[in-house]
Amino acid sequence: MKPFAVSVLALAISASPAFAALVVSKAATSNVSCTADVCTPTAAKAVLNAGDLAAMLSSGDVTLQSNALAKDIDIHAPLAWTSASRLTLASRRGLSIVEPILVEGSGGLTIQSGVDYSITGHGRVEFWDLSSSLNISGQSYTLVNSLSGLAAAVAANWKVDVALAKSYDAAGDKRYTLSPVPTDFEGTFEGLGNSVSHLKLYARGPHGNPDIGLFAEIAEGGVVRDIKMVDTTMMAAKDGAEMGALASTNGGTIINAYASGRFTDDGMHGGEGGGLVGVNLGTIVSSHSDVTLDAARSEVGGLAAFNEGTIRDCSAGGAVSGVSAGGLVGENSSSADGGIFGSHATGAVHNGGGLVAYNIGTIQDSYATGNVTGALAGGLVGIDGGPILTSYATGTATAQDANTAYAGGLVAELFDTTLQDSYATGAVGATAPASYAGGAIGRFGTDQGWTSSIRTVYSTGAVSGSDIAGGFIGEDQNDAGYIASAYWDLNTSGVSDPSKGAGTPANDPGISGLTTAQFQSGPPSGFDPSVWAQSPSINNGYPYLIANPPQ
Repeated sequence: MKPFAVSVLALAISASPAFAALVVSKAATSNVSCTADVCTPTAAKAVLNAGDLAAMLSSGDVTLQSNALAKDIDIHAPLAWTSASRLTLASRRGLSIVEPILVEGSGGLTIQSGVDYSITGHGRVEFWDLSSSLNISGQSYTLVNSLSGLAAAVAANWKVDVALAKSYDAAGDKRYTLSPVPTDFEGTFEGLGNSVSHLKLYARGPHGNPDIGLFAEIAEGGVVRDIKMVDTTMMAAKDGAEMGALASTNGGTIINAYASGRFTDDGMHGGEGGGLVGVNLGTIVSSHSDVTLDAARSEVGGLAAFNEGTIRDCSAGGAVSGVSAGGLVGENSSSADGGIFGSHATGAVHNGGGLVAYNIGTIQDSYATGNVTGALAGGLVGIDGGPILTSYATGTATAQDANTAYAGGLVAELFDTTLQDSYATGAVGATAPASYAGGAIGRFGTDQGWTSSIRTVYSTGAVSGSDIAGGFIGEDQNDAGYIASAYWDLNTSGVSDPSKGAGTPANDPGISGLTTAQFQSGPPSGFDPSVWAQSPSINNGYPYLIANPPQ
């Protein structure tokens, strides 16, 4: 290939990368030197025009190589070529693909990244010829373009590195009563930003495994990433069925996955339904679900029904309803090393918690904004027996039942755990012959007599209840000493009696009422300034968490 002439004039880029980068863009090429088939940046902000790059690929292989001047490579414009040439993206630090790369001929693609690569936004990689070559971090991938091809590749080698060459529409497929990929998977599946759409999953008895997802199980060591499950339909018609659009069970690692669609049960049988996975025993990061879960007899979670692993930087937005329902996770029972971190849910929830229905694991730097209803309604968590740290909830919590109702702005019922550096702003109400309503906690009890701790927590929502109601907590069944630096707003809560921080007992130690003006004048006593900050323009002037600012 002849050396490619480039301009060295400075260029203003409309969407500057987060770091100095070599950017493939629609803009004119600048600050790039292309010699001997290798293009490198000559300045911190370097641009290679996508058309110029495609022209080079029409006649030979091309390598984009970042360097100390511009450490990242960003694909910010669509790129396509029909020749047999190979494009190598060799990034010293990160690689971001936010627009499509189309390998329309028999060409190849190599990805080398010093840290990691991401496929986001409109980004995807398509191969039109399955004989093309994909190499990522030194590993060659088998290309498939159908679910049957994926299943066959995994059946032949459960540790295969396999990639989805282009999006697959399952609208014409049968209703799957077994997972399309039934073999436990221990390899790496790279979705390349492509989608599997209109998949129909149906768990039924009396024969066969009722646990269904695209993958039956992502086993320990397996990696699934950069895949979109679009408009997936899931039906549980057998008791105990574990279902998720991507996987019934994840024991490996899921990165940058997405799911949309609907989960229901038949009203006679119930299982565990998650928008993305049924059961998570491994790690899920940077993933999102917009699945609606509406089940009469199932335990459900917007992202996962059950978590005993780690969920980090994930979110869910669908409405969730079930026997027990969590906006993000139905039950979080993670080990000491696992939990839910930096994650959130925004969908409405019925019977549970805005983020988690039942928690005995760790929740940190997370939040929920959806309104919660049912006999048990917690803005963040329904029933909590695990640490909640630096988290918040803004949705309303409204509990109603013929017998007993629990409602709390953060937690409906809390026992034997730590609640620290957290807050709630949503209105709270509970109606039942026996009801418990509190701006932060409906009922604070003890299960095994273990030590509990509530520290540096506040609530501002209006509180109402037909039985026991308090500005901060409904009923406190614990001995004095477990609560410190806990506050509620005397004005916005409608609970102006300073003795009613708890509905019972009166003058519960550790809880204090503050006026709105007092709240907005500075962090309350006991609040650590390295954890909390305050600004008139943020969070309506109330204290907010530095590590988890309001969205």
